[in-house]
Amino acid sequence: MLTAYTTANGTLNKVHVTQRSDLTPEMLWLDLVYPTEQDRQWIKQAYGQELQFIEELGEIEASERFYRDEHGLHLHLYFLLTGDEITRNVDVGFTVSNGRLYTLRGDELPEFRSFYSQAAKNPELCGSAMAILVGIIAVRVGMMADTYERLESELEPVSLSIFRSTSQTMPRVLESLARIEDINGKSRLGLLENKRAYASLSRSSEAAAQAETINDILLDVDSLMTYSSFLAERAKFLMDAALGMINI
Repeated sequence: MLTAYTTANGTLNKVHVTQRSDLTPEMLWLDLVYPTEQDRQWIKQAYGQELQFIEELGEIEASERFYRDEHGLHLHLYFLLTGDEITRNVDVGFTVSNGRLYTLRGDELPEFRSFYSQAAKNPELCGSAMAILVGIIAVRVGMMADTYERLESELEPVSLSIFRSTSQTMPRVLESLARIEDINGKSRLGLLENKRAYASLSRSSEAAAQAETINDILLDVDSLMTYSSFLAERAKFLMDAALGMINI
């Protein structure tokens, strides 16, 4: 799916691209969710932009997560996707080239919907391709903070129930602790992996106007990493306590 955005009167206007002629020079942001080969060809014909493949976004080397080449400035980030049964990191590729932002991903993500809603009320969020990129990152970090607040609220009743559980209810306690630590671990991976990318992004010429916002994001990331370590230690302590009660 290919969606394009223009700006008018300080707001983003969404265009669902159904044909090549929908891609006009005014497009500021091109968002591709599992693009077809036709989508990729339309982008190349309209803007001369070569796009990566979804499979390439999973490269873990630092040199493949943030780099510059003849096709622009590239940044790959992990976005945490939580569901009823599974939590996983989704790779998202960002490319800034010739004043446009290209985003490439394999899943629908709530951060993008949230950013679009915020941009409708805050013109400064969509003033440039880099402003949109940084705005999406800021929404992502904010939603990760919400995730940690939710995990803390879930951990408290688990802590209280450990010493009151029976042999029938203890498996649910262990399952809750394992799920909390799984989410925390995957979230922390994103924080650690992307902290270096944010620092590199702040030094790029394209992000000069967004340097202050990026520095604020880095401070938030540092605080979330500290909280993640605390949560991991607490979850480990409670897991040990639960196993001790089972042995007793």
